[in-house]
Amino acid sequence: MKISLCLAICLLTIQAAAGGIRGAYERLFVWYAYQAEIEYARGKHKTFSINDLQICPGKKGKGKDDTLTFGEFLELSNRNGNARAALPKVGLKGSLGETAGAILGLNGRYAMKPRWETPNNIVPSAKNRYTNMLKEVAKVLAKCKKELGNNSKDIGLASEALDRVNEWRLADYDLNRVPALKKDPNFKKIDWKFWTIKKPKGGQNMDHIWNEHIDWQGTVDNAANSWYEDIADIEKHVLDWERNTYFQGPDGARAKTHKNAIVEVQKAINISNNGPSC
Repeated sequence: MKISLCLAICLLTIQAAAGGIRGAYERLFVWYAYQAEIEYARGKHKTFSINDLQICPGKKGKGKDDTLTFGEFLELSNRNGNARAALPKVGLKGSLGETAGAILGLNGRYAMKPRWETPNNIVPSAKNRYTNMLKEVAKVLAKCKKELGNNSKDIGLASEALDRVNEWRLADYDLNRVPALKKDPNFKKIDWKFWTIKKPKGGQNMDHIWNEHIDWQGTVDNAANSWYEDIADIEKHVLDWERNTYFQGPDGARAKTHKNAIVEVQKAINISNNGPSC
């Protein structure tokens, strides 16, 4: 099926904006985990040193005790290798959504890159893989939770930010999966129910961003779907359809890569909540 150049550009723009939202919350997850580890290290060691940190170890900044300021952290996240990026002038706002919006509002040379160019700048053990970086940061967060408990505001904000990353990845995935499901004879009559994610204010093209992902329980409980045999297992049926049909189609490689990223993010959430598996 051919699509117009205008539509193709529009879809790419929307997907780029969705990636920007994820990137903003990813940075907030790492930032607040970094703050939690600083708090943990101050209580654990007689003398605080940035070299004792696992997140951004040895990265010297203008913050307290040579830690990074928020702007310096954003600059570090934007670096390609060791080449310094532009230092954005942006501060933390009253809520995660407002701060994510401020990050999205950065443009030109200050704009956040859609990819983490050098994850090793954040966690040396990440092997320069974005998903490894998230899981390594999640391990640090789990360590901090054991010591600091639920009284740390930074731990709560880091966990919330990682949940937002997961939600936006699900929504971005369903932008293409849901239309494909609706075309499949086995699912096209299903009355799908969705979770709607609140959009952060800031950046561009927010009005047209797809911000919904499938609500499985809502779909099961929907009386309009009572005709569907074995509706209680609809999620399992869709997973089977993904493996046997969706991933084998023309969009399969991209879809499978995106799905794998969702799985890795959810592993990071599990690690941050329960600690790494033995």
